[in-house]
Amino acid sequence: MVYKYKISNQKNDYLQMKIITLIPIKNEDWIIDYTLKNTSKFSDHIIVADQMSEDNSRAICKKYEKVILIDNKEKFHSNKVRWQMLDAVRNFEGQNFIFSIDADEFISPNIKDEMIKIKETTKPGTTYSFLWIQLWKSLNYYRNDSVWKNSYKSIAFWDDRKMDYVRKSVTNDHISRVPYDKPYPNIKIDKYPLLHLQFAAWKKSQIKQAWYRCSEIILEKNKTARRINHTYAETFDGTWVKKLPIQKEWTEGIEFPENIENISSDWHIKQILGWFDEYGIEKFEPLQIWHIPELHEEFIKRVSKEPKIQTYPNWLVKLNEIKNKININYEKRFK
Repeated sequence: MVYKYKISNQKNDYLQMKIITLIPIKNEDWIIDYTLKNTSKFSDHIIVADQMSEDNSRAICKKYEKVILIDNKEKFHSNKVRWQMLDAVRNFEGQNFIFSIDADEFISPNIKDEMIKIKETTKPGTTYSFLWIQLWKSLNYYRNDSVWKNSYKSIAFWDDRKMDYVRKSVTNDHISRVPYDKPYPNIKIDKYPLLHLQFAAWKKSQIKQAWYRCSEIILEKNKTARRINHTYAETFDGTWVKKLPIQKEWTEGIEFPENIENISSDWHIKQILGWFDEYGIEKFEPLQIWHIPELHEEFIKRVSKEPKIQTYPNWLVKLNEIKNKININYEKRFK
């Protein structure tokens, strides 16, 4: 359901269009106050699609004048919320500039001035990819290896009011956040990266990743536990992880929460335990989720043995990495 709201005809002098930010949320009261505080500094309007939060998220959203709250009634994590927010943003007139971020992502409010420059050299229908920085186990360092090295995320587009998503439902929203029903020009932006705080809140991130694995084993019938574990392997920490210090200019104007490393996620744990009751805990045994103490204790209590995790052998993983590198180099050579 989209709530009715009044459309403003006021124009921005600096852009002659509005900057509107889209944010899907579910039980995000640990971070959403800071997200909205920071996002309000560069946005004219913020559309928040709430997946029926049971914490204080909705009350926090209502504190901000720029926020328009809509309901996302999907039971699981779904890409349909992107369609819903695009439909909602088009209740505003004109060809507006749209950001699509998650609740645990911040960007410097200086991006507003950067958009003035970008407008002069691009046109409606353009999409924009931002350097996507994974803060790693703190607010001071980011991960710079593997899939996280030189990673870009398409999070903004200049709406020509024609572009749309391919409206085919998928379980998890691991697809482009910008409409992509046909090829559009894309511009890369490095100056003010999108800062992802998920792994800065390390304890919470590990629980959330376990929740992702469990939801996929329930809904993705064609995915094996080995494949799911391989997909999420990069979310673990280890001696192979390479980190670099955050650049100061990336955080200019941003307010961060304190003690983020120790934040937990009770609602993810609660839902996982509910899935154990509904589907049987043995269904989830092969997943790499038992490093979470609460889940490991629950498995031992219910099954009276250690869980057996299913992963691909290391030699096969290495062989696949070599194969991917060869394919990438081949494509670059003959492109």
